[in-house]
Amino acid sequence: MSALLGADEDDDRLMESELLSLCATLYSAGHRTTQDLFSNGLAALLPNRELVAAIRDGSLPVNAVVEEFLRYETPTHMVARMLNEPIELGGQKISAREPIAILLAAANRDSRTYANPELFDPWRWTLEPEPLAPLSFALGAHFCLGASPARMEVGIMLEVLIQAFPEIRLGEDPLHWHHTGVFRGLDALPVIPGRRDC
Repeated sequence: MSALLGADEDDDRLMESELLSLCATLYSAGHRTTQDLFSNGLAALLPNRELVAAIRDGSLPVNAVVEEFLRYETPTHMVARMLNEPIELGGQKISAREPIAILLAAANRDSRTYANPELFDPWRWTLEPEPLAPLSFALGAHFCLGASPARMEVGIMLEVLIQAFPEIRLGEDPLHWHHTGVFRGLDALPVIPGRRDC
């Protein structure tokens, strides 16, 4: 926030409305999506006891699991963009100033990029060469500036959770999801923590 307040380019500073918009965006993106990424990913991970054990014993790197959370259960399903100039894509002409939706979740399940895309498989991120990074944080000029902190936060939370509660598993209550069209997450993640190790 301090950096935004102090941003200055040729005596041109951000207006109050721009500052407020950026602050709201940073807060929302830095909290909601990280929370959804973690809980969405746990819903896919916890039923697989072998994966949980591999994380705990260090044979499966936490960063590989976080990448698979991003690919398999990304909280941001799409982003909207406005074209500056006309393009042709897949034989379809799209005019300038035409709004388009980029379906990040669909790209993350593209079988031309990921083998067995419907399978939750963190081991894919330990292979050489590693697959292309998931598009969960978009790409190019609009790449999410919170990508590195989000990966780090989720990785730390996962490592601490698995070490503290090695027997954690999903509860028996059904999972309920909310979906706004852009964001997808769980209303709650019922778990049975099991024995605590620390």
